[in-house]
Amino acid sequence: MTHDVTQPDSTETVLASLEFTRLLGSLSSEHREVLAPTYLYGRTDQETAEILGVPAGTVRSRKHYALVKLRAQ
Repeated sequence: MTHDVTQPDSTETVLASLEFTRLLGSLSSEHREVLAPTYLYGRTDQETAEILGVPAGTVRSRKHYALVKLRAQ
C-alpha cells in the first residue's frame, strides 16, 4: 500500500504568512510586544515583563487579550 504525502504548496505557505502578518497588524503594539518574546523566543512572562519594564501580570493580561482577539478573527 502506498501513501501520497503532499507537501504544502509554496503559495499556501506565502498566503498563510501574509494572513498571519495581517492578523498581527490588527493588534495594538502593546499586545504584539508580548507575543514575540513569549511565543517566538520562549521567554517566561516574568522575563518578558523585565524586558518591557512592566509587571508580569500586565504581560499575562496583554497576552490573554491578544490571543482572544486573534482567535476571534
